Amino acid sequence: MSETVGSLYAPGDSRRDSGYSIFVMGINLGSLLAPFLVSYIGQAYNYHAGFSLAALGMALGLIVYVHNYQKLPALSKLPTDPLTPQQRQKLLVEVILGIGILAGILLILNAFHILTGNGIVNTITIIGVILPIVYFGIMFRSSKVTATEKRHLHAYNYVFIAEIVFCMVLEQATVVLTLFAQNQVRLNIAGFHFQSGQFQSLNLLFIIIYSPLFALLWTQLGKKQPTAAAKFSWSLIFTGVAFMVMMLPVWLHGTHTRVTFLWLVLSWGIMEIGELLMSPISLSVISKLAPQAFKSQMMSMWFLGNAAAQAINTQVVQYFTPQNELAYPSSD
Repeated sequence: MSETVGSLYAPGDSRRDSGYSIFVMGINLGSLLAPFLVSYIGQAYNYHAGFSLAALGMALGLIVYVHNYQKLPALSKLPTDPLTPQQRQKLLVEVILGIGILAGILLILNAFHILTGNGIVNTITIIGVILPIVYFGIMFRSSKVTATEKRHLHAYNYVFIAEIVFCMVLEQATVVLTLFAQNQVRLNIAGFHFQSGQFQSLNLLFIIIYSPLFALLWTQLGKKQPTAAAKFSWSLIFTGVAFMVMMLPVWLHGTHTRVTFLWLVLSWGIMEIGELLMSPISLSVISKLAPQAFKSQMMSMWFLGNAAAQAINTQVVQYFTPQNELAYPSSD
């Protein structure tokens, strides 16, 4: 779907960044209610019922997509590098081989009595970091990638690294800021009791508020807008500042005093400026730099970057404790 958005714009069209800003807003508009509903049902009643709501939402999303698919331009529906019958057979073999390797890893973990939660998490960490590296290698070695496209891939390496750093901070917020809300925020607001997970909706709320503003800004600036590299740099700055802001309530009140939820509002408000300077711009850059034969796969690299960041986070977030909470954002 992300690659389809890019195919709606001609090469050099300055509206591309604006289009991806609207696309990201649409995604988050659909997600705005999720933390409110899932967190409330999960934390107040039963997590199985909460996660079932996600399955229902996904089913409804697929129905809407299929219903509106025919309205897309013809070119956006065609694969840029369709599989031949021989390639399909090879792919089937590779999938079976991958499943076999995964089963083998699980058997080895079980044989050495490390098929535990930590053992699985550490295995996923290794896979999450190695997988994008392997896939970059596959694209660089492919005979379908021209010399110019390989130079574009080299340029994308820097985008990919910036994305991992950005996602490491952003995705930690779903854990660290939720723990902060659970343990250090007054959850009774204006006579209503909120669940800690419901504050994740601040993320989506600010994206919805900011997205049309950024879309309008990039459209108005046209070719005078900052370069993608400048946008990425500012993104990392805003995202880092958002986490450092959370040092202030801990420094002022300690770790055992419950504070106002407005600290979370301020942190998310700053962080989402960083996200709007990173996520849609990255998708736009990928659609420009992707080799013709790897259009959709390059979009998958965005999600592999997020996976790598979260794989690293599983190790980093273990250092977040009440004892070092004040130093954690500045050292992260």
